[in-house]
Amino acid sequence: MRFSGVGVVFFASWLTACGGGGGGASLAPPVQNLPTSAPTPGAPTPTPTPMGVPGNASALPPIPLGPNGGWGPYSVASALQFPVQSGYDGTGETVAVVGDYPPSLSDIQGYLSQFSIVGHHWTYSIENVNGGSLMTDTNGLGEATLDVETIAGLAPGAAIVFYSIPEPSNANLTNAYNQIVADGRAKVASISYGICESSQPAYFQQTVAPIFAQGAAQGIAFVAAAGDSGDRCVANGLQYIGVSYPASDPNVIGVGGTENLAASCTALGSITSQQAWNDFCSVNGQQAATGGGVSAIFSLPTYQTGLGGASNSLRNIPDVAMPAEGVSIYLQGAWELASGTSWSAPQLAAMIAEIYEYCNTPLIPPSEIFYYVYGTKGYGAFLNVTAGNNRFAGDPTYYSAHAGFNNVSGIGVPLGMPVAQTVCPNRVPLSLRRATQGAVSLSTQAPAEPTLLQNVPNLRGLQDLGVRPAGTQTAIVLTLRPTPTVAEDEQRVIAHLTSAGFTIGKTYSNHLVVNAVGPSSLVSSYFDTQIHNFAQPGYGVRYANVSPVVIPASIAAYVQGVIIDNLIVTGAPPHRLRAMPNSARNGQVFH
Repeated sequence: MRFSGVGVVFFASWLTACGGGGGGASLAPPVQNLPTSAPTPGAPTPTPTPMGVPGNASALPPIPLGPNGGWGPYSVASALQFPVQSGYDGTGETVAVVGDYPPSLSDIQGYLSQFSIVGHHWTYSIENVNGGSLMTDTNGLGEATLDVETIAGLAPGAAIVFYSIPEPSNANLTNAYNQIVADGRAKVASISYGICESSQPAYFQQTVAPIFAQGAAQGIAFVAAAGDSGDRCVANGLQYIGVSYPASDPNVIGVGGTENLAASCTALGSITSQQAWNDFCSVNGQQAATGGGVSAIFSLPTYQTGLGGASNSLRNIPDVAMPAEGVSIYLQGAWELASGTSWSAPQLAAMIAEIYEYCNTPLIPPSEIFYYVYGTKGYGAFLNVTAGNNRFAGDPTYYSAHAGFNNVSGIGVPLGMPVAQTVCPNRVPLSLRRATQGAVSLSTQAPAEPTLLQNVPNLRGLQDLGVRPAGTQTAIVLTLRPTPTVAEDEQRVIAHLTSAGFTIGKTYSNHLVVNAVGPSSLVSSYFDTQIHNFAQPGYGVRYANVSPVVIPASIAAYVQGVIIDNLIVTGAPPHRLRAMPNSARNGQVFH
């Protein structure tokens, strides 16, 4: 099932303007544990107090805007008290970005040069997954450029590793997420993909969620865009009421957006906006609004207990918010404007990298960092988003911002140094208790009997071309149970698959994911399912199982999830922001 561009990139020029490698062992220090729940915060204090501390790196130069009038990194870093402005620029930290078209080094260098960000020891490398990018998805290039330039500009001391996949299918994304966890190099990962979690709940719960859980136990902060369609989500190009995955995963930090354009759509507003992002500033008056709502498949995590979200029993999304609209990026030698929670997510990823540098360690579980700080300092460390809503296309269901936790901005907009100093006073991490939500639950082997998985993809909007020809090679991905004997379990699974006639592809050092390929007839018979070909507009012929998968008794004790599709993300078309005239740029508010 393809992930739609949650936080899909909105590109435009406001004016006419100007190889992969294997993963290595982690060099990060031991992780620090966070408590199971945060105390109830006191009354909000809307005006936070700056808490700068001198560090070792230079702050970002005071260049607030790009050549086309969009926001630059200084505007964000100075207004939201990023640690880079106090000397902590992410040095020693690695941030992963997942995408299907690596940005060009020349574009990144041009972006940093424009904002005079020099002297920081950032690096950029590409890790190819499943062969790497096909270099055909130009929308993917824009998305990736937005993510990487945002992180490079806000955390210019960090190393950025781009995990490059051929195309954003479930299988490729699952492999990329697991490669990040298995490599252990990056302790922060930025994700701008998402799909309706209700489109294939068994797949998410059984195949991907265990990977994020293991990452959280290693202190890896996965950060994901909450979406740009309010309380709607996208699957196969169609919109549904619901939230997006992986932002809804309890071991992922879901990020919403704030409104940063003036109501006229012709001038910037404020980076410290306390209004939810929701406007019609795109070309042709298309609407965009911050994602948020209630999960349909994940129960309320302990860290959200008692916070007053829309649900008292299911996970509330998002966790926090960041600015969402009007950033300058440098793409293929030209300045463009981008917006969306796709911008919000890499901003937060950069902030966490700097917090980890300040703390001298990652924190476990990352999903609870901001909740702990909120419970300790309340709105001394956040901006409370109290205005607006995420009503999209006149839907009767939507969520409104208000004082305290809400389902359009979560806790609110975090302030970097207050957060860092709360969890690590004097750069020493607090002795905090381990939280159950972020730890991997080592499971036991399941009974050795056939196991039915209700993991049929959502196939609405696709043309069914009939049964996939028997001899056509068909790739599958299996996620193993995280048992104490997972390495031995992996070898047993490989032996059974090989004996049945499968060819084994990629495996990983954490032994959690196995890739294999075999004729369609073999896949169908081995997993007791039916596989059809589908015509997916813009992407040619694809395949997917049209009936539930049955894990055979021979491997059921070890395997908990199976992917048998290569469908591609189709989302709403990219939006373009309206041009802002030169005269409208005077007197803009930066923070």
